[in-house]
Amino acid sequence: MIVAFVGFIKAQIFLMAITFLELLIGYQILGVEYAFFFALLTAIIDILPVLGTGTVLIPTAIVHFIMGNIPRALGFLCLYFIIFVIRQILEPRVVGQSLGLHPLVTLMSMYIGLRLIGVPGMFLGPIIVILVKAFYKAGFLPSWKTETNAKS
Repeated sequence: MIVAFVGFIKAQIFLMAITFLELLIGYQILGVEYAFFFALLTAIIDILPVLGTGTVLIPTAIVHFIMGNIPRALGFLCLYFIIFVIRQILEPRVVGQSLGLHPLVTLMSMYIGLRLIGVPGMFLGPIIVILVKAFYKAGFLPSWKTETNAKS
């Protein structure tokens, strides 16, 4: 279980680094002062459950829209959309690879955990699947495969 947890943390740090790079590039394109600092701060907020980059980028876009700076507001919305899509593609693969699970199994376990338990379930879902997998490999759970008798 500790190995699974460490693998999950490594995957989250990797995803945070990718998000940081996307934010840094996006902020520099949009001409944000102190882009490095704000990209780092937003990436740290992104790793917190429920919050994410939308907590920063969407209100920022709204403020720029209200101020009449529509191109910059659209830029922040585009940046959020790009980060969101890339995260949705990478997260199941990265987390699954670090935990030794197929990406689809990882995605399903995160979704089921979220629906059953809430935000903590996103983290617990893959860990529970790893535990079930470990118990199965250790022989504590019965095999679902049945041997068919050969016809004579």
